[in-house]
Amino acid sequence: MRLKVFTFKKAYSIYIIIIIILSLLIIPWPKFNKSSTTFVSLNDSESIKGDFNGDGENDILYSKVSKNKYYLQINTKNETYFLKPFKKINTLGESYQHWPLRATMMSISKNKPPSIFTQCSENDIPIQHVFYWDEHKFKDIYCSNNNVIGFLDNGNKRSPKFLSGNIKDGEFTMCYNILLKKELNQFSYDTSNLPGGDSILGLIHYIENLPEGDSSNLDIFYSGLMSKNISSLNQLSVDGTNFKFLDGFFTDTSWDNKNSPLEIKWNLNFSSTLESNQNSKVQYCLSVLLRPCDTYNNKFKIYSVSILYN
Repeated sequence: MRLKVFTFKKAYSIYIIIIIILSLLIIPWPKFNKSSTTFVSLNDSESIKGDFNGDGENDILYSKVSKNKYYLQINTKNETYFLKPFKKINTLGESYQHWPLRATMMSISKNKPPSIFTQCSENDIPIQHVFYWDEHKFKDIYCSNNNVIGFLDNGNKRSPKFLSGNIKDGEFTMCYNILLKKELNQFSYDTSNLPGGDSILGLIHYIENLPEGDSSNLDIFYSGLMSKNISSLNQLSVDGTNFKFLDGFFTDTSWDNKNSPLEIKWNLNFSSTLESNQNSKVQYCLSVLLRPCDTYNNKFKIYSVSILYN
């Protein structure tokens, strides 16, 4: 009898194990693809959907402006979380028509829900924050007054890198960060190693000097595509208009079999003002693609430029 009972228990256990395995295969577990990046501008009372806490359900990231300051909250199925800035920079930024809050959703750790990267400003000073879900709340793990956010190895086999930097007066400084044990570890970064960084600096300099910008000596464009791209930029060239670089975002989008980037995408944001009316600021966002060019020893050059919105 004991043998029969043992045999029944063993068979029953095997049956239960099979059910558990089948259940695990059927359950739609959340998948977080680190190459999936969402970049949006948020105005007052706008929202976007996404799984921000890893429970497999669609959550809502909601923006609100009160007394000209931005506030963000996430509504999950059962809870509401407010994204509270770190005390070092205790604000997400102020609402300006020419400089709205921009949010990027990007996973910088394997099999983790996306972190939320915000870019905004206050009193014309750029502000960045990074909010990370630590299983109980959204924690501000990084803040700065830099004006560039970027991602490298955003979809290949290497560990993804979050970069934060500053472009000012023709200079580009940057550091990169890797998420380890729920904390961002910061490392110095030589911007001369950033693919196409010099081309981006050249483009910003050219736009900020429109309409007098001289394109005759520009070597920032992909071979054979200079006239096409200059034609796109000429849409910005209006007498009496001044352009100022506000902030930027970049990410690599494709790689070779050695995990080296084959294409990098930038979004560059500018404000424009009329000399006759300094208070009439208008926003321009440029989408820029860079690819390695044989003519320039495979250095990254600007392949295309398009105006996203203004």
